[in-house]
Amino acid sequence: MNFDELKRHLQAKKEFENLDRWTFTDANSGDTSPHTYRLQSKDREYFVKEIKDNERDILKMLIPLELTHVEMVIYPDLLAKNILVTEYIAGGTLKSKDLEPGLIWDFARIQNHLNSPAFNQELGQDDRFFFGNYLLKCFEEGYRSLLGMREHDLPIVERYIEIADHLTANEAQIVKEFSGMPFARQHHDLREGNILAKSPQRIIDWGSSYGHGPFLYDLAPFLFAQEENLGIFIAHSDICRQADRGTIERWLYIATCARFVGLLRYIGLLTDLEDRERLSEFLEYHYRTYSGLLQQMSLKTGAS
Repeated sequence: MNFDELKRHLQAKKEFENLDRWTFTDANSGDTSPHTYRLQSKDREYFVKEIKDNERDILKMLIPLELTHVEMVIYPDLLAKNILVTEYIAGGTLKSKDLEPGLIWDFARIQNHLNSPAFNQELGQDDRFFFGNYLLKCFEEGYRSLLGMREHDLPIVERYIEIADHLTANEAQIVKEFSGMPFARQHHDLREGNILAKSPQRIIDWGSSYGHGPFLYDLAPFLFAQEENLGIFIAHSDICRQADRGTIERWLYIATCARFVGLLRYIGLLTDLEDRERLSEFLEYHYRTYSGLLQQMSLKTGAS
């Protein structure tokens, strides 16, 4: 849609009848829709975004849950026009892996709800093939990207290569187990940049949520080596209730491996590879999470 069409849809709401009293401020950042704005009047402000069909569909499914930690949709009926109007929350995104317990609980509720017969369709072979193929590409392209970072002569790169070498030696097993674990609906881009830091924390940007996938993929970096967070998720996840602790820990390890090689594949989109200082800071930050993949390797390398 163009900007005039967006305005006409908004003006159908009594609150926006006189849009001349409102200010549209461009809020684009990164790879977002062409119409993403902060909409302000004297005493009110909203976030307005043109959304894709898949984001529209999952938000419609989540609205009845009234989740504290998912952005609040102000006008649900506008989703039919692919327009999202939410509360505007000032402040930045999360700068750590520390999730509020309520967010972990809400995420479990999302998966439980959307894995119910009312929403969950039977997975075909293509679904599991897709995730296995995806992970193979991450291994190949991520490792190539990592080797390219050696030109910066950063010690942290060699520590990443140590992890990557270990995982590559177990690549076939990791791919097999990753695509074989239970599936659930995913956000598919759950990272610090898509979690608003103001309490309560909120998950935003469901534009990558096209369907189901290995159920721990999203939360893996936020649960790995974080005993309290993992305990909260296990206590509220229907899938976890059907498995023993050792199996769950194995799934978490495999999902964390997948997130690590995925990070390597997309690192060029998340930071400037030519900025040596920023790249070093980025790698050091994430190493604090993924270094545990080596610390546990004697326990975790065998087939489950």
